Amino acid sequence: MVKSTQTAKPGRGAERFLVVVIVLCVIWLFAFQMGLVTDQQLSIKPVAERQPLGSMSMPLLNGGTWNSASEKGKVLLINYWATWCPPCRHELPDLEKLYQKYGSKGFEVVGIEMGGEPKAQVQSFVQSNNITYPVAFPTDVQALVSVAPALPTSVLTDRQGRVVMSITGAINRSQFEPVLKKLLVEHD
Repeated sequence: MVKSTQTAKPGRGAERFLVVVIVLCVIWLFAFQMGLVTDQQLSIKPVAERQPLGSMSMPLLNGGTWNSASEKGKVLLINYWATWCPPCRHELPDLEKLYQKYGSKGFEVVGIEMGGEPKAQVQSFVQSNNITYPVAFPTDVQALVSVAPALPTSVLTDRQGRVVMSITGAINRSQFEPVLKKLLVEHD
């Protein structure tokens, strides 16, 4: 009796199935990274479940200091981002439009640059992308990693400074705007 040394090859159907599964995984991963698929639903926490944001203070990119305590009375979106992050870049126009539209109604956005690039490079990026909301340039990025383990991450607070939700992935204006409108008219 002669033993065969050839290994069995999968059929073409199995190869095609494997290719389809890999392609679908890659598409899902890309969509997740771009914020088109998120790991959370955009729902407002009930008032009784909201916890205070806590005090944060850091230098602003263009001088001065940003302090979270000074934002009480406003609906605040803290956006942790980096210039090199594709989903972060993707959401910037929507964040700017929301800031322009609702800023006079009590909405504030602060971008916290987490990429570690030199300050001049970040300033150039902010100017070339027409970002008008405040951008903070933290001195200790590592201290914020527990708050923003992935980029972009955004934290939304109500007018009393309590956390309403945390969003991982790029903010989609059409999904986020209804939530923002509810918070802007909410009375506690």
